[in-house]
Amino acid sequence: MRVAELMHSDLRTISADATVADAVTALAQSGVSAFPVLDRFGRAGVISQTDIVGAVATARV
Repeated sequence: MRVAELMHSDLRTISADATVADAVTALAQSGVSAFPVLDRFGRAGVISQTDIVGAVATARV
């Protein structure tokens, strides 16, 4: 089996300027655990549920 057989081709991204609340909502609505993040300069990254949970947990300690 190859990754191509499992990947989503209807790629959805989120802006680097979006809020964490926006990311949580988008992840929940899409039923995925991570999104590519794009900034206005075309740089890319990834935000995941694990990133969000870790940031919230750290902020509350």
